[in-house]
Amino acid sequence: MNLLFNDQLLFWENQLAGPVIESQHQASGDNSDEASFQFNCYSIEINEALLGELRVLATKENSTLFIVLLTALIAALHVCTGQREIRVGTLVANPASSGNWSHDRPFR
Repeated sequence: MNLLFNDQLLFWENQLAGPVIESQHQASGDNSDEASFQFNCYSIEINEALLGELRVLATKENSTLFIVLLTALIAALHVCTGQREIRVGTLVANPASSGNWSHDRPFR
């Protein structure tokens, strides 16, 4: 393994160490596959130093900052809820099509 990977692994092991945060989500008991269309909106502030490191990570992984942050969100949701299957939806533009089209895109 390379040094960058070891540094990142150590960073995330330290960040995720300690007690697991208990989810405040109450299960409804309804396990249907029907969409609920419920959502919440939260703001998160990231300091400039961490943002710079995340941009470097995205570049080195041939990815985007959006995907790095989305992956971190899904990992945090997994830790907080204990759910193995988590889907997060976002809008994705389709510049190849004529007109202003955007599509819902689930990520898991």
